[in-house]
Amino acid sequence: MKLSKWIDGKKFKPAHVGVYETKDYSTIHERFAMRYWDGEKWSMGWFNNFAMAFAITGISLNQNQTFRGLAEKP
Repeated sequence: MKLSKWIDGKKFKPAHVGVYETKDYSTIHERFAMRYWDGEKWSMGWFNNFAMAFAITGISLNQNQTFRGLAEKP
């Protein structure tokens, strides 16, 4: 899966509703956080599917997330 370059969340917001990778790296999980963009705000981040159900219902304190998504259709 090819990902886009990192996009500065202070200047730009995602064009589409969906899940994006955000530049919050966890050394414990050895990956970047995933967050849901609802078209207006970011959810809290998660690193595994177990945490997703909880995180997706919360609002992130940082609404200027640096993010990336798919660079091409799956």
